[in-house]
Amino acid sequence: MSDFHPESKRPDEDRVCLWSLQLQLLELAEEKFGPRDSSYQICQPVFNSGNPYIIVAENRDAYASLSLASAGYWPTAIFELAHETVHLLNSSAGQGNYLEEGYAVAFSLEMGKTIGGENQPIGPRHYQEALQLVQALHGGVYQSGRLIRER
Repeated sequence: MSDFHPESKRPDEDRVCLWSLQLQLLELAEEKFGPRDSSYQICQPVFNSGNPYIIVAENRDAYASLSLASAGYWPTAIFELAHETVHLLNSSAGQGNYLEEGYAVAFSLEMGKTIGGENQPIGPRHYQEALQLVQALHGGVYQSGRLIRER
């Protein structure tokens, strides 16, 4: 499934590989959830202190801000970037809702395992609750996510 092969030991030392990972995750997310909103440009991820989130600039460029923990460890970078990539499908300022968070958690868990090669913790309790909610939807996580985004 993955052609991901980092050239360095740290994500913050290999921007080419990190960008390649972003593009691969975006392609996989679009396969699962449908095409993204193409009215803005997705740019290179960055690393900042604090939790991961997306940034939408005034010029409508959007990008993932990953934690410093992911700067030094590829499995965490994959997990965080996969999560934020789901939010980048329909980029908007502010927080996502439970539905979007549930889809982002499901996708990041799958990508963390298939690309990163290890399980990552789900995260805060509201992520666990959001994941349970989307897993309960008719048709499963990806089919329901695609239908909701299409409508």
